[in-house]
Amino acid sequence: MELIKLNNITYGFVRNFKHDKKIRASFNRLTESVFGFSLENWYHDGFWGDYYIPYSLLHNNKVVSNVSINKIEFDIEGKRKAGIQIGTVMTDEKYRNRGLNKYLMEKVMHEWKDQTDFVYLFANDSVLDFYPKFNFKVVEEYQHSKTIDTHSASSSWNKLNMEDPTDVAFLMGRIKDSAPVAKISMRFNASLIMFYSNSYKKSSIFILKNLMQLSLQILKVTPCIWMIYSQ
Repeated sequence: MELIKLNNITYGFVRNFKHDKKIRASFNRLTESVFGFSLENWYHDGFWGDYYIPYSLLHNNKVVSNVSINKIEFDIEGKRKAGIQIGTVMTDEKYRNRGLNKYLMEKVMHEWKDQTDFVYLFANDSVLDFYPKFNFKVVEEYQHSKTIDTHSASSSWNKLNMEDPTDVAFLMGRIKDSAPVAKISMRFNASLIMFYSNSYKKSSIFILKNLMQLSLQILKVTPCIWMIYSQ
């Protein structure tokens, strides 16, 4: 653990600590208090891989601030690109307005500036003044949805049970076998998809049996702003 001093207070800096039980537990307590979720099941299910890396500050052996990255490959108009998604940006309520997230953001951006083609994140309106300080720019985001009559389509749609290992294995197979059809497509992102499939969207995953294609039915969408940084 590296010790750093900010505003005359000494903090411990750690990164990529997923196998450290005590730090991971403290990290999960902070995610639960700020966002209402924990990554513990994601870890135990084997989906917290090497692509997700948290950068955290500790005080009194407790995680008090964090900025995480997801390393994600993209196919963009036929070309392979390496992207970094910023996420799980949070600070304990008692430690806010001390520059902790600023320190972590600067550390992350400096470390990855020469290792990736672009950096992006999703943000809400409350932080629109924060991310431009790190050269992020707001871009428009488009969202598509389709209303389905679940009663008339009940014979065609089969809901997957994310508590059933067979259904989970089926979903993982379809993710790995998927072929990009859009101009911008994420690749090799099964662990990230499984985070949502085992939490927010675990009741929203169906098989369209007639076509044997996996379909995600979005039941609830949280508005967000897509911000992107590029060199």
